[in-house]
Amino acid sequence: MLQHPYQSVGQQLQRRARPGGLIKRRPLLTSLVLLGGATMLCITSLFADHLFPLLTLVGTSPLYLCLSLACVLGVAGVLVGIIGILERVDRQHIPALSDCKEQSYANRN
Repeated sequence: MLQHPYQSVGQQLQRRARPGGLIKRRPLLTSLVLLGGATMLCITSLFADHLFPLLTLVGTSPLYLCLSLACVLGVAGVLVGIIGILERVDRQHIPALSDCKEQSYANRN
């Protein structure tokens, strides 16, 4: 039986297209590392002028660079944490609050 010449390439793409293993295996650790990095960048921004003098010579403030990166890392850490919680709830089939049946008071006897 002849195989399609691009079949092995398609299989390689499928292997590469899978999501990152670290987020799947350790969602709590990933979110803590991102939030920790955001905290460290906030602390670094206090001393940014002394730590990055070349950026000051160029004319850009390293304070804004550190704070913007901290904001991005913080938002990513929060999103990874929320996604991890939602995936855990989905895997364990815990009934969410939205699955509760609403009682109609108009149909009560």
